[in-house]
Parts: sequence; C-alpha cells; structure tokens
Amino acid sequence: MTYGYDEEVRNPSNVIFRCTNEEDVFVVGEIVPYSTTSTTGQRFGMLHFRALISARDDLYPLSYMCKPDFDLSIHASES
Repeated sequence: MTYGYDEEVRNPSNVIFRCTNEEDVFVVGEIVPYSTTSTTGQRFGMLHFRALISARDDLYPLSYMCKPDFDLSIHASES
C-alpha cells in the first residue's frame, strides 16, 4: 500500500525500516529534518510514510492499510 505519488515512494533518498524480526513487514519513509528541540536539547526529525509493505494479509488487511494505526520508534545505534 502506498501513501504517496510514485515519485515520492520511489525516491532514492527514502529509507526502508524492518518492522518485525520475521522480516515480513516494512515501512518506506522519507526522513524530514524538523527544527524543534526537546526540553533536553535533542533535535527530532519527522518521518513521512510513503509505503507499508507486508507479506501477510492476515496482519495488515486492506481495510487496516487504508487507516493504519501504529507507532514507529527509531533507535540510533551507539558508535
């Protein structure tokens, strides 16, 4: 299920996130810089969802895909 125009979904700067350990659900998104900082001084970006890809119709039926309701957390790895 795509949530944007073809050129937005297929943009080479988009990132693909694995949503499950089974690697059967992925999110395609565009990371957009956001200038707001938190009270701790951390800067946050926003993710524009461009597509949700699932190999399992039982987890994400078409009725759900039209109005998805989920949270995505991105944890940067420590170097």
